[in-house]
Amino acid sequence: MTLSRPALLSLVALAGLMSAGQVAAQGTVRLAGSVNPNCNLQVQDLGATLNITGGSTLVRVGSIREYCNDKDGLTLTFTSSNGGALVGESGFRAGYSISYAGTSNWQALSVPYVVTRNNKQTNEPWRDLYVSLPANAQAHAGSYRDTVTVTIAAR
Repeated sequence: MTLSRPALLSLVALAGLMSAGQVAAQGTVRLAGSVNPNCNLQVQDLGATLNITGGSTLVRVGSIREYCNDKDGLTLTFTSSNGGALVGESGFRAGYSISYAGTSNWQALSVPYVVTRNNKQTNEPWRDLYVSLPANAQAHAGSYRDTVTVTIAAR
C-alpha cells in the first residue's frame, strides 16, 4: 500500500496531535548511604620483665596497631591501673614512664596520657610502647604489677 503525499501529511499531523495531548510524568529515586565510624586497635603484650632494683630503660613492652575510619582522626588514651606505678605485694610503689610510637615524649601515667591523630588511620603499621623505670635499691622483695589500658575513640 502506497500513501499519497496528502495522506502521509495527514498521518504525521494526527500523530503530532496525539503526542501533544499526552501528559508527561516523571519521578525521582533518592540514593543515600552512610558509613559509621569504626575505630579499633590490636594490642600485643610482649611479656617484658622490668628490673625494679637496677632500673630499666627503653624496654619494649608492647605493640599497637590503630584503625579508625573517622575523617577527623582518633584519640588514644593510655591509663594505668595503679596510677603509673608497679605495685609490689607489700604495697611498695615503683613509678615508671611510657613512650609510644617512637616519640621522645616520656609520660608518667599518674594521669591519662592522650595521643591525638588528626586524620583517619586505616592502614597503619604496628607502633611500639616502651617503658623506662628508674633504679630503686629500696624496693621490697616480691612481685610487682601494673596494667596499662589503651582506649581508642573517634574524634
